[in-house]
Amino acid sequence: MSRRSHIPRPTERAALAAVCRSGRRLPPVPALMAALLDANARGDREGTTLAAHRVVRASSIPEEGPMPIPTAEAAARARRRQLLAPVGSNERRAAGVAAVLLDAAKTYTGARRLVGQHQLPEDVRPMVLALIEELAEPPIDDEASSPVVARPDGAQTPC
Repeated sequence: MSRRSHIPRPTERAALAAVCRSGRRLPPVPALMAALLDANARGDREGTTLAAHRVVRASSIPEEGPMPIPTAEAAARARRRQLLAPVGSNERRAAGVAAVLLDAAKTYTGARRLVGQHQLPEDVRPMVLALIEELAEPPIDDEASSPVVARPDGAQTPC
């Protein structure tokens, strides 16, 4: 009979799964590789494993593109769309369904999977899928992307 030296707790698995879904930026791959070499030189098996996993995670995420917004925030945006859509319209129905599915799902893939599991009217289903895709993209902030120049009198002028 073999004994395991470490028995993972259910809360530990949940914590690791939550960290894997987080949108936090990782350090650059060269810094992680240096940490990996350092942990390996010290004989730290856990540090080596952790650094190796972070290297793989950092190298699989494209550095250029913005991170997707969390599904809870996308659900809140869908609710705002629902309030703005005309009463009784398919846009309002699609926004409501998208809000519920994004609240229930932890990922956008899970929300798309839930669309397939529920009976929706055929004219609303493609609208829900399109809205989930649209909400997955980070919002474009026009004010933040335009440069601002300070004038001598203290006022700011957009360029």
